[in-house]
Amino acid sequence: MSDQKTFLSEVMEHIKMKEARKLVTAELSSHIEEGKKEWIGKGLDEKEAEEKAVEQMGNPYAIGEKFNKIYRPQVDWVTIGLLAAVLGLGFLPLIPLYAETGDMRFINNRLLIIALGACSAAALMLWDYRKSSKWGWFFYITGIALLWIMSRYSLPGLVTTVNGIPSLSIGPLTLSGYSVLIFFFIGWAAILQKSNLRLWMFVILFFFPFYLLYKIHVSLCFFYTIMIYAMLFQSPVKRKLMLALTTCSLLAAAGIIYGVKMKSYLFDRINGFLFPGDYSQTSGYIYVQIKDVLERAGWFGLPNILETNNGVPNAHTDFAFLSVTRSYGYLMALFLAAVLLAFFYRIMFITSTIRDPFGKTLITGVGALYITQVLYSIMMSMGLLPIMSVTLPFISYGLMPTLLNSVLIGMVLSIYRRKNITAHI
Repeated sequence: MSDQKTFLSEVMEHIKMKEARKLVTAELSSHIEEGKKEWIGKGLDEKEAEEKAVEQMGNPYAIGEKFNKIYRPQVDWVTIGLLAAVLGLGFLPLIPLYAETGDMRFINNRLLIIALGACSAAALMLWDYRKSSKWGWFFYITGIALLWIMSRYSLPGLVTTVNGIPSLSIGPLTLSGYSVLIFFFIGWAAILQKSNLRLWMFVILFFFPFYLLYKIHVSLCFFYTIMIYAMLFQSPVKRKLMLALTTCSLLAAAGIIYGVKMKSYLFDRINGFLFPGDYSQTSGYIYVQIKDVLERAGWFGLPNILETNNGVPNAHTDFAFLSVTRSYGYLMALFLAAVLLAFFYRIMFITSTIRDPFGKTLITGVGALYITQVLYSIMMSMGLLPIMSVTLPFISYGLMPTLLNSVLIGMVLSIYRRKNITAHI
């Protein structure tokens, strides 16, 4: 005969996943207490009733093995394989650069970036994402603080400007406005789970970061709004807030249009995009170059790789997709786009398998941030959208873009790993 504590301890020895032990303990304890009450009702004392209830539960070894199979950690090898594939494809824009300069620095740095990205994704996969739900306000307020610092252009040594966008320098790391979106991604996922979220609260919480993002760069408002739309669609409180967000977006869009007219340089950039021929010597020059690159690329790229980056600005960063098209041709570009879109399809497929509302909202946010980057970067490289400082996930060269997207994918892997646990809560 064994008491409840000993029985549960023996069961837990066979359950490998730490997060599952608490859940199984609560479930088995509930059954034992019910059985104990029945035996007490039949006249047994408390100790004997507990022993009888434990005996009815069965063999602790068999029970432990059964629960271990049910709550076994899930590893999404498909997503891991796709992550490895896109990280490897990130060398494509660097090969022409190496062929032209003979400098191995970018290749070596890329290897280090891949290692850091893979480690970040693995670490996030092992971390229990549910812990972040308690820190929603912390992430939201931290995001506000970082944006406020970035909007203070008069902070030498701390706030720098990269491609016209203020960035925060912290030691060797440089946080861009896009990097800060990850704080709002986690913050909003937690906030949207609250049933007591009022309409006026939502409007204030939405507009405050929006205003700061607008002060930094208009493009960030676009990414922020798309992310909130997607996450709100999966949240428990979506109908009234969706209408409120639509209203807020229209008002914000009107404000942005007015602001663009007030900022002559932005207005010139838009004219350069719409009428590149008329502005071929100024803001339309880059669009003329893009058209020339695409016309000369062909299905298999240019035969002389040493000339492939001529006319391609920021070939290994913002225009990585254009560089791949020029260097390797339309066939390789289509293959690269297919792999990147397959990654997005996988993320959305995982969303359909998750029952935890918080996890579902997080994955939806990941999908929104990822696909917005992919589509905008590709269409920008094709000259179909105005030029903004948008990188192609995992393909564009750079530590922080790769690291941040790896963190997002690590979050997806963490949610998938625990999908059996959350399904039984």
